[in-house]
Amino acid sequence: MHCFCGIYEVFLILISTTLYFTVRALQALKDALGLPYRFGWNGDPCVPQQHPWSGVDCQFDRKSGTWVIDGLGLDNQGLGGFMPNDISKLRHLQRMYVSI
Repeated sequence: MHCFCGIYEVFLILISTTLYFTVRALQALKDALGLPYRFGWNGDPCVPQQHPWSGVDCQFDRKSGTWVIDGLGLDNQGLGGFMPNDISKLRHLQRMYVSI
């Protein structure tokens, strides 16, 4: 007597990430302003959604299927430096708060 058991499962995992040029723009901002380590700006700024970068507001763009940065809150952090040209790559940015 032979017994044949077959289990076939298919898992579809959809991973939406933040666009690479957006991440690079934020990394340039991090370097230009000298953001302290406590901001934790490493990896993807929006994913996982439970752990976004400190001071970064993310929204999911259904049209492109990616996460976009629509706000930055860097006020009252004692930052200094300059705004890099790469900030223009944050095409969905609607508000940015920066002060000493």
